[in-house]
Amino acid sequence: MTARWRLAGRVLGCTLPVQCLANRMGVIATYLPNNGHLQRLRAALRDRHELVICEGWSDLIHACEQRPVRVAVFDFFAGSRGGASFEHVRYLKQRLPRTTLISYVAFTPDRLHDIFDAGRQGVDALVVADVDDAPRALLAIIEQAESRSHWAQRLELELKK
Repeated sequence: MTARWRLAGRVLGCTLPVQCLANRMGVIATYLPNNGHLQRLRAALRDRHELVICEGWSDLIHACEQRPVRVAVFDFFAGSRGGASFEHVRYLKQRLPRTTLISYVAFTPDRLHDIFDAGRQGVDALVVADVDDAPRALLAIIEQAESRSHWAQRLELELKK
């Protein structure tokens, strides 16, 4: 076992890399009205995470507040008239700062400015449909975003001690 795994084990409270990885598997809540995007996400995750499928922003927010959701995957253009719906993103980030927020959107030139603004609004990672959503690439984006968010939170807690 390498020093990195030993350090990770101490921080996460486990002794083996396999156990650490098992502890990191969690609940992912989604609000993806595009069925193709949802199917690609399911294919990428397989049985690695529990997937909670939400029908709207209020369902997604409720799921994140009531369940141990580690990652929320959503289309911030869903449920809005023509533009991005950042008020829901800001609410999630303020209310549940430990939840990793990943937006899964279709790119069109008129959405460019909204996609740019997503990071400033609290989105931790961006999946662009038909570019980043091959199963391995999509899984890598989710795991990297979750990992960055998790370690940043752990570091913040350690610094507060």
